[in-house]
Amino acid sequence: MSYTVILGIILSLSGALCVFMSPVISKKLNLSENVKCDFDKEMTEEEVHNYKEMKASVNVKMAGMLLLLPGLIIVLISYN
Repeated sequence: MSYTVILGIILSLSGALCVFMSPVISKKLNLSENVKCDFDKEMTEEEVHNYKEMKASVNVKMAGMLLLLPGLIIVLISYN
């Protein structure tokens, strides 16, 4: 195995872990506190809280995908 394959696998695994653990990561780091909701007057307090938690979780998933995709591309290129 070359170093590029190892690098790609490490990036892919860390990205996949970030994607699958996103609800836990966002709750542990309290990321929902920093999320802004423009239409909070139209929803109840519980709906706003759920919206903020879900949006924080999606933001963490997007960051995980930014790690996952380059790792997969590196692995695919190095095996060809």
